[in-house]
Amino acid sequence: MKITPLRKFIRTTVFLCLSLHLSEPVKANTLDCSRTQYATDKTTGLVKAPGWQLVLGNCSACHSTKLITQNHGTKAEWRETIQWMINTQGLWDLSDAWEPILTYLSQCYPQEEIDMSIFRRKPLASLYQPK
Repeated sequence: MKITPLRKFIRTTVFLCLSLHLSEPVKANTLDCSRTQYATDKTTGLVKAPGWQLVLGNCSACHSTKLITQNHGTKAEWRETIQWMINTQGLWDLSDAWEPILTYLSQCYPQEEIDMSIFRRKPLASLYQPK
């Protein structure tokens, strides 16, 4: 996807505006994203925990927030996913936003165990998945 100057301007503007309007700073390893602790935004589906506006501004500029809420991972897995977006999809450098975004994603959308009462088998290991 080619990034036009207008699109780059819009991304940068959204990023800066939302970065400045974070309601509270996100502290590493202190976020409790339980549904009883924080409400869910009706429009985006994101948990309204500290850092959600920063995630909204950076992530929804390119894709739906459903892509966020449907995925789960550890901090390392989220970091790898975001780095892939930077390297291949034209995502801008997150600079100071890395840690708050990773903390929010890894604690509000953490790695989940597979409920074997719903699924017949575990997913294939990445080694056996198509490339």
